[in-house]
Amino acid sequence: MKRNSNLEMLRIVAMLMIIAHHFTLKSGALLETYGVNQIITIILYIGGKVGSNIFVIIGAYFLIDARSNISRAIKIWGGTLFYSIAIGIPHIALTHNLEVEDIKLLFPVFGEEYWFSSCYISLLMISPLLNALISNVKQELYKYGVIILTVLVSVGPTILPWKTENYINNLLWFIYLYLLIGYLKKYHFF
Repeated sequence: MKRNSNLEMLRIVAMLMIIAHHFTLKSGALLETYGVNQIITIILYIGGKVGSNIFVIIGAYFLIDARSNISRAIKIWGGTLFYSIAIGIPHIALTHNLEVEDIKLLFPVFGEEYWFSSCYISLLMISPLLNALISNVKQELYKYGVIILTVLVSVGPTILPWKTENYINNLLWFIYLYLLIGYLKKYHFF
């Protein structure tokens, strides 16, 4: 498959946005800055959310035409497990503090700790079903479904004070992005 340098550059920008997000979140800068610095910090924080969406959108664009993603899901799970253990065990050894909760090192994609990996692996697992839906639904029904989903998962939570940070809501958002990109790709919007 030929590489698209524009998409590769977009992935790099998305990675930098996510790094900036984690920096502002983990450093405490989000709570300790004021004035212009606080505005910049908030923009950097929001950038991580945008970067995550960019990764899902790029992934969906290519997954729509893919046959099976089980091996890719296993590869992501394995990588997440490796880094969870590689970082977690030295942390436990250095702090001399092993807690019952540390068992999650062995199951990194179940839960909120690695929310993106959890949701993306789930999206990979259900992508064959989504691809069948995209291929077989009529355009008018598909368009109606995308509009309704836009209201339910985007407009509604923006206007109403719903708590949207959990696995199911994040997965539903990924599915929405997948279906939206599927519609745009199938009907030649790009």
